[in-house]
Amino acid sequence: MKKLIVLLIALMLFTPLYGQSTDITQRPTSYWFSGNPDRDNAWNWMKEANNNIFGNIGTGKSFYADSGVNIEGAGLTMDSAKDTLDEAINLCTANRGDRIYVAQGHREDGVVGTAALWTADVDGITIIGLGQGSLTATFDYNFTSNTCVVSGNNVTIHNLRFQPSTSAITIGVLVS
Repeated sequence: MKKLIVLLIALMLFTPLYGQSTDITQRPTSYWFSGNPDRDNAWNWMKEANNNIFGNIGTGKSFYADSGVNIEGAGLTMDSAKDTLDEAINLCTANRGDRIYVAQGHREDGVVGTAALWTADVDGITIIGLGQGSLTATFDYNFTSNTCVVSGNNVTIHNLRFQPSTSAITIGVLVS
């Protein structure tokens, strides 16, 4: 009986350290699994996986482009997105680590007499197309002179679709 009482007392003393209750209705934090983020392998593995999948977001701002937006806004949310990628690029600040999310189903068509559909001329930005397959953000080269220009340093582009509608594209993506 004494052993049982000693065991119960020991459990009551150490339970607050390791058996902390978890509020699963809130977003997980570093204390969510064990109450100690330094010794919580599961939390550290999740942080590492998050960085591997989404990258280190850094200190940059997020901007949005969506050709299907009803009312073009400031580009700071998907609801107030810019309607062209070039307008969203113009919101970025060089080397701050800004990201532009291009909406699923976004489409820009080349215009006669206009060479560049967009020009990524801001250093250190990341352009991320959302969606997959036919719903990926699409840039359609309707005329021979249409192109997309990447002239900034450290510009990263993910998941954009470049589609020629004519058989004689001079330069698809110009990296200068």
